[in-house]
Amino acid sequence: MVRNLHYVPNAYSAQGNSGFVAGTVRVGTDYAERMNFQLGIVRRPGAAWQVASEVLSVIPPPEYAHPITAAQLVEELDDAGIARGVVLSVGYWFGNPKRQLPDSEAWAKARAENDWTVAQVGQFPDRLVALCGVNPRASYALTELERCATLPHVKGMKLHFSNSGVDVKNPAHVEKLRRFFTAANARHMALVIHARQRGAYTREHAAIIVSQLIPAAPDVSIQVAHMGSGDFAPDEASDVFVDAIASGNPVMRNVWLDMTQTVLTDGSQSAATLSHIASVLRRAGLHRILFGTDMTGPGNNPPPREHWKAIRRLRLRARSCSSSRTTSRPT
Repeated sequence: MVRNLHYVPNAYSAQGNSGFVAGTVRVGTDYAERMNFQLGIVRRPGAAWQVASEVLSVIPPPEYAHPITAAQLVEELDDAGIARGVVLSVGYWFGNPKRQLPDSEAWAKARAENDWTVAQVGQFPDRLVALCGVNPRASYALTELERCATLPHVKGMKLHFSNSGVDVKNPAHVEKLRRFFTAANARHMALVIHARQRGAYTREHAAIIVSQLIPAAPDVSIQVAHMGSGDFAPDEASDVFVDAIASGNPVMRNVWLDMTQTVLTDGSQSAATLSHIASVLRRAGLHRILFGTDMTGPGNNPPPREHWKAIRRLRLRARSCSSSRTTSRPT
């Protein structure tokens, strides 16, 4: 059942005993406009107006959300009591194979996005550092890595396997990724990886990342987003990363997991689910867990303060982490 539907009319007409009302349907507590509606209305003699027909159409989401500026981000960090944050560029977005952009155009857009992120971070160098973004499979990936390594305030690269069409079971993809990881290691560039990929994503995929990709960058920090899971909450793929850390696997010595979207702010997760999440975090070791939020707006991509409030429901009783993960422009 869909709750909290708000019909907001913006047009109406009535002639005689028939007419219509049209407008938008806002959903949930954030009042996001999700649908258009048109109601056909009739009035029978001696009766009130009644709905005779209803038509609903889904409003397609915008391709891009509104950018979040550094000034807004710092306000959110202050509100959450967070001293410093890491800002992740979404430059990889333009290398998405589904977009079918020519390499020259995709690279130009990726550069512009990365440069925008760096310029924003530069307004608050005491509070923020930047990571550039790129599709590691793209022909320009290594060149953009080299360029970003020379930019002020940049400490690493963000990789998004799903958006970039990565298949870690494809040896050609793995070889390209290994070259990228090796180059990042040589330039002392940290990596944040969104490990989940499109389609099937299982323990086997996570095991390939642990055994073949992470060893290619042994000297830099690697942050695995969303606990390395396929659906944000810890799952069998997460277990591969967590177990490798817990067992003392030496390739994991510089690997951290972030819990962005792991605990949902809408309160829909059961006590049993929250207990399971807490046990997984403890198994990895809380010193290996980073706080983060995608900060793309209401719902389950909340600002830091709301996400931190949700995480506190886990009752981990640990010293809070002052790191923050957020996108410069939302995905």
